[in-house]
Amino acid sequence: MKYDDRTLENNEENLSQSKRLSNLILQRELIEAKKLLLNFNEYPNEVKNELSMAIFPYVSLVCMGYQEINGIDDEDLKNIIKNMRTSLKLFSDQKINKVAKIINKLRSNYFEFVNGDIVNTFDLGVYFINGNPYLNTYQVQLYFSIRYSSKKNLEYHFGKDLMLISKNITNFIMEKSRIFDYSDHIFKYYYHNYKIKKFELNSIDYKSEVLAKNNKINCSQIIMLFIVFCQLNFLRDVLPLFLNVNASLYYRIKYIIYLNVRKVLLQFIDIYDNISNYNAVIDIIKANRIHNELRNNIFHYNVELDQIKIKKILENKPKISLKSVIDIFSNELDTLVDSDLNEFESYIIEIISIILVKNNVR
Repeated sequence: MKYDDRTLENNEENLSQSKRLSNLILQRELIEAKKLLLNFNEYPNEVKNELSMAIFPYVSLVCMGYQEINGIDDEDLKNIIKNMRTSLKLFSDQKINKVAKIINKLRSNYFEFVNGDIVNTFDLGVYFINGNPYLNTYQVQLYFSIRYSSKKNLEYHFGKDLMLISKNITNFIMEKSRIFDYSDHIFKYYYHNYKIKKFELNSIDYKSEVLAKNNKINCSQIIMLFIVFCQLNFLRDVLPLFLNVNASLYYRIKYIIYLNVRKVLLQFIDIYDNISNYNAVIDIIKANRIHNELRNNIFHYNVELDQIKIKKILENKPKISLKSVIDIFSNELDTLVDSDLNEFESYIIEIISIILVKNNVR
């Protein structure tokens, strides 16, 4: 990949090595996000509108990276992307207890709609691709619609709002990536003209609620489990349709989902200890492969590493991406994370199967 040594907004010659590295990774991911969106835009509106709810919370990370390094003047866009990243981080850090409270609030709002016999525009159901759920109502409302105000109030966005948010993010990425994307032929590697096959939408599937009946753990925890199961399916079945698995942005999304799943499973391992790969999952969770220094560099674009690590990464400039940062910690880490994700998926599938049997809905 060819790089331009200019920063996005700052043309100072004597940038720190950390600033240079941060800009190079952001530069790459801006172009990757642009290619993803161009490919995404080829889909029919019906499919595109459904998929955008799963894709745009992650694409917004690139906008957040730009805000961190260079700043954004548009206050509305700044608030949108800030709220999305806050929501993405909820599952992976000490704020996970807030997720349960938010889900309970979402559930109460949903039931108010139903009991009041109002047209149910709130519930978006569960979305499937190739028979696998990759998105659900609670996930959409967590990522797109919740604003953390000083009073901790919740706001909800519906169809037109979601489309406007997606449009604003798209326009911003297209504008900022134009600075560097001067050689399209180089970047064709990052996207493909795949089409979604057997795409199925079932907007009246309340599986999240079904899973939550009559179990040892509370409803919000089970819904959280279903959310991360959808994220795993999104990573495996949806994202590679738009983004090459070697793209820097793909790694960022993969590791965020990894951290989300690991944190949620911590709530289940003491209850579901008879799962076939229970011991493997316990070992993975205890290993805690992604420590705070790396985690911070996954959620933030301002790279913070010691100068020796940064210098080593910059020596291989043509291959600089988030993967370069990951490999500087361990060149085996990504292989381990892929293996861990497979174990997590198997564990979750078996738990869901057990819950469905108890609910007599399988």
